[in-house]
Amino acid sequence: ARPFDLDLRANEVVAVTGLVGSGKAALAAALFGLSRPAAGTMTLDGRPYAPASPRAAIAKGVFMVPRDRRANALLADLDIARNLSLPFLRRHARASFVSRRSEGAMAARMVREMGVVCQGVRDPVLTLSGGNQQKVAVGRWMAEASRLLVLDEPFQGVDIQARRDLGAKIRATARDRATLVLVAEIDEAVEIADRILVLSEHAVVGEHRNEALDLGAVMRQVTEVHHGASA
Repeated sequence: ARPFDLDLRANEVVAVTGLVGSGKAALAAALFGLSRPAAGTMTLDGRPYAPASPRAAIAKGVFMVPRDRRANALLADLDIARNLSLPFLRRHARASFVSRRSEGAMAARMVREMGVVCQGVRDPVLTLSGGNQQKVAVGRWMAEASRLLVLDEPFQGVDIQARRDLGAKIRATARDRATLVLVAEIDEAVEIADRILVLSEHAVVGEHRNEALDLGAVMRQVTEVHHGASA
């Protein structure tokens, strides 16, 4: 694939779109320490960034919401509170035991902030609707401050109201971090992003400010075969 530069800035939401196989998943994996880039270097806040694992990425303040909430995000046998607290369980630990009070207070705050409709934070997570499950999957990574938040298809399988709620929350909290959203649908990119990048064959083939956007040009870049991109 052709090399490319990608700069992500605080208080900016960048959407990356492209067909299946365009490289969106590979980009997310490299940023979150699931794989190494084929070549090149990454920096975070001006310092070299090369996470060897998701744990290392999280320690540096890089969080990722995975695509499949049922397979990769939510744990079906746990309640809403524990699903929300899982990445940061140590923050709620007292002498090796999880403080249910601390965990419950955090969960209640995130349920309120994310607009999760539920009876209580100790309900099983699968009692929630699909849209509310997704709010939990996203909310767990917004419970703590991050430097970069990567969201892989955050609107997949949710209704239009949940999509609008999630989009509004993502934008409202973007001030102190960089936000990268991977989407297959162009209208989702337009709805949430300040800047839209088009990936094709693991290379950036288009970059657009989301102002007076030429949707036709974006769609052509998404669907064109870019000869030489995978030399």
